[in-house]
Amino acid sequence: MNPALQNLFSNFYDLSRNGGGKTSPIDYFARAEKLLKLFKQYGITSMFDAGCRHRDWICLLDFKKENIKYIGGDIASSMVEYCRQNFTDYEFLEHDCTTDSLPEVDLVLSSDVMIHLNNQDKLKFLNNFVNSNSKYLLMTDDPWHVQNTELEFLEHGFPFANINWALAPWNFPPALDFINDDIHNDQRLKLWSRAQIKQAVSKIDL
Repeated sequence: MNPALQNLFSNFYDLSRNGGGKTSPIDYFARAEKLLKLFKQYGITSMFDAGCRHRDWICLLDFKKENIKYIGGDIASSMVEYCRQNFTDYEFLEHDCTTDSLPEVDLVLSSDVMIHLNNQDKLKFLNNFVNSNSKYLLMTDDPWHVQNTELEFLEHGFPFANINWALAPWNFPPALDFINDDIHNDQRLKLWSRAQIKQAVSKIDL
């Protein structure tokens, strides 16, 4: 566990607990429906939600009914406790995706997490994914972002920068598939296989 990251995210989500960072009910329904179609198309029966936060949208998708094993993980203990209290049918872990091993599942979901991490921590997560032997990674991507920038953690404020994984220093291959992550813009959740990520990671030079 990275104490600096845990403190950063814990403070942010304590401040934004009453709505900050949440999507609208319309977005919840759209994401749940699109995820279910993706699961069926790629035969996904288990997933780890890396950076699950308050994951209110999971109540709109009955994972057990669809025979999908869901595990959520978050670095902020307050978010983990919130999810454990509100979604008792699912497992939630206090988890740092940059330092802790990822479980072996069909799909690792990373929604709006990498946009808050510096390049070294992004790379740690990608290596963790490869080492987990999980089949697919579904991750936030902004295809219209023209240049990736490094993030610096400041004493005040929350770090943020959009990512286009097709650009340097990542140079990912074209995704297998995608869903729109937000109906209000063209930000997407893109799907890559473990083989694609492993090959891309082997060529990254930070």
